[in-house]
Amino acid sequence: VKPPSSFTPEEIHYLTNRIQNGGTEVVE
Repeated sequence: VKPPSSFTPEEIHYLTNRIQNGGTEVVE
């Protein structure tokens, strides 16, 4: 799955963390 180019690096990083953590909420 390729994320839309409209995604910002911050969004990509956030979504990547979500995926790596099994979709659980990541609260910083």
